[in-house]
Amino acid sequence: MRIGQIARPSSREDGWLERAIVAGFVATALMTTVFAIAYGIAILLGSAAPEAPLIARWLWGLGHNVVTAHARTAVPVVVLLHFVFGLIWAVIYAALAEPRLPGPAWRRGALFALLPGLLSLLVFLPAVGGGILGLSLGAGPLPIVGNLLLHLVYGTTLGRLYPAEGSRLLIERGEGESLDEARILAHAEQVMALGLTAGLALGALLGWLGLTTVAPDQPALAALTMGAVGGSAVGALIGSFAGLSPGRH
Repeated sequence: MRIGQIARPSSREDGWLERAIVAGFVATALMTTVFAIAYGIAILLGSAAPEAPLIARWLWGLGHNVVTAHARTAVPVVVLLHFVFGLIWAVIYAALAEPRLPGPAWRRGALFALLPGLLSLLVFLPAVGGGILGLSLGAGPLPIVGNLLLHLVYGTTLGRLYPAEGSRLLIERGEGESLDEARILAHAEQVMALGLTAGLALGALLGWLGLTTVAPDQPALAALTMGAVGGSAVGALIGSFAGLSPGRH
C-alpha cells in the first residue's frame, strides 16, 4: 500500500445503507437535472428540415421519438421509477461493488455506472422501441453519448458521496475533536436518510389524499409521484438540519 493511501475495509461498516440512500438520491437528482437541460437543448436546436445540418436532425430525433412520446404520456410514472431505480442501484453499489472496485471514489462510481448504462442501451431502449443502443431513434450516436455522459454524472456523484472516506480515516486514527465531528456527520447522514425515506412516503400519501379530495376527477398518480419526489427532498433537508442539531451526542 502506498504511503498516505486510505485502507478500505472489505466489509460494510455501520450506516452504509443510510449513506447509500442519500448519495443515490443526490446522484439521481443531479442526473435528472442534466438530462432535463440536455433535452431542452435538443428541443431548442433540433430541426426536422431535410436541409438542416446533420447534428440538428440528430437533435430533433433525440427529442422527438417513440421513447420520449411514451414518457410524455406518463411523466409521473417515469420520474418515480427513475428515482426508485437510482436508489436501488446506489444500494447495490454500496453493498456489492464499492468495496471491490479499485481506484479513488469517483472512479469506482464511474466504473460501476457503466453497468446500468449498458443495461439501458442494450435492454431498456430495445424494450421501449428505441432499438439496440438507441440506433432506431433517428438521433445517430447521440443516445449512446448522452447515455454514457448521464451515467458518468450519476456514477461519479455517487462515488464521491459514498463513502465518507475522510470521516472513516479520522475514526481509524481516533483524532479527538475531528473524531467527534466525524461522528456528528455520520449521525446526520442517518437522520437525513430517515427523513428522505419518510418524506418520500408521506409526500406520496399527502399528494394522493390532496388530489382525490380537491380534484377527484384528475389522475391521482401524478400527485402521488410529485408528492413523493417533493416530500423526499423536503425530508432530506429537514433531516440534515435535525441530524446536525446539538445535544444529540
